Amino acid sequence: MTDGFMTHEEMLEEATKREEEVTVTKEPAYKTLNEMTREERVEAGLQEVWYLVRGGMDGREYANSIKFIVQVLESLK
Repeated sequence: MTDGFMTHEEMLEEATKREEEVTVTKEPAYKTLNEMTREERVEAGLQEVWYLVRGGMDGREYANSIKFIVQVLESLK
């Protein structure tokens, strides 16, 4: 990782690692916000903030991250 930003290769490695973890644990790839506990929603929102901080997203990914964080916050009202 250079200057806190992931290279394209590092992002691909991370994606492959996550896919393998899902396959090994046989858990669903994701839960909807309604299926998550309050704590899981907070953790998912914090993780998304860190994705934004690390950078390397295109415009669509950035907008989707912001949208997800807003949805998490609204679900915690």
